[in-house]
Amino acid sequence: RDIGRLSYPKEDMQSFWITDRAVDFLHQRDQHKPFFLFVSYLDPHSPSHLAEPYWSMFDPKKMPAPKIPDAVKQERAAALNAGASGPGPARSLVDSEAMIQFLTATYFAKVTLVDDNVGRLLKEVEKLGLGNNTIIVFTADHGNMLGDRGRWFKGVMYEGSSRIPLMIKAPAGSPYAASFNQGKTLQEIVENIDVMPTLMEMSGAPLPAQPGFQGQSLVNLVAGKDPQWKNVARAELGSKMIRTPQFKLIKTGATYELYDMIQDPKEEHDLAGEPAHAKELADLKERNRILTAQW
Repeated sequence: RDIGRLSYPKEDMQSFWITDRAVDFLHQRDQHKPFFLFVSYLDPHSPSHLAEPYWSMFDPKKMPAPKIPDAVKQERAAALNAGASGPGPARSLVDSEAMIQFLTATYFAKVTLVDDNVGRLLKEVEKLGLGNNTIIVFTADHGNMLGDRGRWFKGVMYEGSSRIPLMIKAPAGSPYAASFNQGKTLQEIVENIDVMPTLMEMSGAPLPAQPGFQGQSLVNLVAGKDPQWKNVARAELGSKMIRTPQFKLIKTGATYELYDMIQDPKEEHDLAGEPAHAKELADLKERNRILTAQW
């Protein structure tokens, strides 16, 4: 039900329609006032419904096929056998390599679809002469497991689901352009909660002096002037995660998983039960406890 070739032109797809409305706003706005435009694409989220040329853009047979753990087939079968409540968890488990490749092909095509439409929107920004005083942010709310660990969609704290893009372009005429607009990639860990204070500083509106803001502005970090950057991220959705430059701790119920993200970026070797990593496990448990209390 989640896969289908659409018979209508690409211009009738949702992402094209959303972009058209965003362009309409740019033309119809009050040109004497500052503006904020939030453009929210559902793509590349499921369902995998695509018009041409996107439907045929990627060959499924050439897509990567992640290793499917042996336990996934049993998990999926158990979920399907659970009755009415089964299809939910069953949909997040994929035990077919061919299905993973096919879904990955449609996902890559949807990423291209978003790229094309973001490009349309940014061209309009430049065409209207707004590039010199407009901040542009591209980000997402979650990723997709894309078959890693035999899982699809989101809702887990592994990298495929929890790691997301964040790109920020400063106004070309602003003092921030020299540091933000170099096309460089930062290796430090940042979070979605850091976006708002960053935008506040870049727009000249400091944060209110009240408690409750956990995020930090990225301005000094991007400029290379923040050697004490927090370099940690925490997330919670069912399971919990705390991520440092080297390690990630995941807590699901009473179970802990520990991964060395430098040596094991695919999170294939759980270190939580290894005596050699008992200190890292204890340290991250304590940091997670402190951050949980702060939240």
